[in-house]
Amino acid sequence: MDKLGLFIWIIAAPVLMGTFVLAVLLMPSLAHAESKYIIMAAVLGAVVAAPISLVIAKKIDNLTKKT
Repeated sequence: MDKLGLFIWIIAAPVLMGTFVLAVLLMPSLAHAESKYIIMAAVLGAVVAAPISLVIAKKIDNLTKKT
């Protein structure tokens, strides 16, 4: 992952982690094992943010590339 992708991941990962954790907290059916699901949701958010940040970094690179 290049520097731009890493910078975007630093921003995107907490956003997705928070979104996934909030989704777990809002589902009453997951209340019986909430702590386990919160950890899984946070890890999943960090992992999902990696390919998203790479795609965004490539698009920014292509838009700003000098010809």
